Amino acid sequence: MIKGSAIVYEGLDGYIYVNKPLSGAGLLREGLMIITDSRSGQLCEFDSVRLTDISTGSNAGALVLGKFLPYANITK
Repeated sequence: MIKGSAIVYEGLDGYIYVNKPLSGAGLLREGLMIITDSRSGQLCEFDSVRLTDISTGSNAGALVLGKFLPYANITK
């Protein structure tokens, strides 16, 4: 996570992707984990994900994912 801004994912294809949520990005901070409930097995634009506080297990909000933008290929 990039505090208050974006989420960075490592894809199975060797790329790193950056996602700037459409809503809720201001909630992103250290100490949170992202909980997904994807029925397709992959995350997509407009999916909603929950944030949970790592230390307490309590709900810390939710956000709506934006586009997944390729940032770098880490296999090269």
